[in-house]
Amino acid sequence: MRYPLSEEANKMQQPHLPDALAGSSQGRYLPGSSGGVVSSTIPRSQLPSNFNSSQFNLLSSEPYPSPSQTHCPFNPSQSPSQEMSSPRHRICLNVDGGGGECTGSAGGGGFLVVNIIAGSGLKTTQMLLRDLYCVLETDSVRKARSMIRTSTDYFEWDEVFEMEIEESRFLSILIYQWDARTRHRLCFYGGIDLTSLTQPNLSTLPNREQKEVDEPEDECQPLTSPLIARSGMHFEKIALQLEPRGVLYLQMGFLPMIALYMRRNLSAAYDTSLFGVSLDELVYRDRMLASLGVISDSVVPLLIRKCVEEVDRRGTEVVGIYRLSGSVWMKLQVRDLFTRTAEKIAQGLVKRSEKAVRGALAALDLSADAVPDIHAITATMKDFFRELPEPLFTNALYPMVYEATQVASPGDSHMGTKLILNILDCLPTSNQEVLLYLLDHLKRITSRSVVNKMNSHNLAVCLAPCLLHPSPTAARDMDSGLLQPSKMVSVLECILDIWP
Repeated sequence: MRYPLSEEANKMQQPHLPDALAGSSQGRYLPGSSGGVVSSTIPRSQLPSNFNSSQFNLLSSEPYPSPSQTHCPFNPSQSPSQEMSSPRHRICLNVDGGGGECTGSAGGGGFLVVNIIAGSGLKTTQMLLRDLYCVLETDSVRKARSMIRTSTDYFEWDEVFEMEIEESRFLSILIYQWDARTRHRLCFYGGIDLTSLTQPNLSTLPNREQKEVDEPEDECQPLTSPLIARSGMHFEKIALQLEPRGVLYLQMGFLPMIALYMRRNLSAAYDTSLFGVSLDELVYRDRMLASLGVISDSVVPLLIRKCVEEVDRRGTEVVGIYRLSGSVWMKLQVRDLFTRTAEKIAQGLVKRSEKAVRGALAALDLSADAVPDIHAITATMKDFFRELPEPLFTNALYPMVYEATQVASPGDSHMGTKLILNILDCLPTSNQEVLLYLLDHLKRITSRSVVNKMNSHNLAVCLAPCLLHPSPTAARDMDSGLLQPSKMVSVLECILDIWP
């Protein structure tokens, strides 16, 4: 029995990765919703000489959890009861945003950041070269898929994923062999228990204390989004022993939800910034564009409109849309594209040059040729809402709309629906227009849920905290129960269910 891939992975073609986004990945993107990449670099047969594996804590793979408490059948020919002989060590993911004492685990909800660096010892006797890629899942829910690399024994991915998790207990890393003609084959499996993360016993780690004295800790941090980079997140280096063989080198960090939603206001700091800027400010800028006649007058900011239009164009039938995490590298390319466009537009507005503004807008290309990974676009939009100075539902109205959704029960839906809509009418104009635009878009997604597997509940799980989580000052004055992700999910799910 194999761990099955969704049908999307078996329908892939190969679009070209434009030079503008070629960057350091040195690969080309596969078609398909997951945005995998095929390596075009010369494959290595072993770890590079400058790779310091002694900095990584050795961790044995945990058995895949199931109702019967059995292992995930990673390979039909491999006995699921086989145990690794190396010692087990627990890994601590510091949740205070820095490198201090571990005060909790990943179970409270937040951002789990995983940097898949490389796999070693992944050779086979049946072929010289093969294509492998990684799938990341939390509690059996697919969260991300890496690029595809071609090699024999050593596979270098060096890809970062920022995954939203809520009460997640287990991280699975599944390494598949890609084949354009047949079903993808699961070759290696690794599992990490996220509920029992404790500080490793340094005395059991050979030469660990001596290493810290003689050799400074590698300060190289993985590439992350600005919000994560500002948090000072601590990353734990892990050498995960895979089943049935091989080692996967990765870095992991965790940022709890309360630290994730700082909602700093950057409106006054950067005239051309798009992230961390109020909706009113962004709408004002768009109206300046409308005054030149280059766009129609709109109360929905350009970034939201462009992202929604592209998702509507090619993402409504993608399995796991808004749930799967795009590569951080590609997401940062999309963010940078929007930022550079905003800067060019600002320069054109200063000169009152309609030609310059039109040229900047024309260069804002989110098509599949420019951005093959649709998940990078949805991740960018989620970043935008997450970094708003105030949530889309506003600090003041979130408690009110939550209480209203409790009235909107199946037996009394009319009164509850009317109450919810009346409260939403109290939103500021910019917030209200953006919310209406977004809800219409999300209903188009749920209308294709048979294909994309994203019903109102699944969408709410992925988007509710971005749209509802209050700013830190407001959160201190709220009932702590309202800060639970499940409460936010119930609000958005209820609104999506009643939305026409």
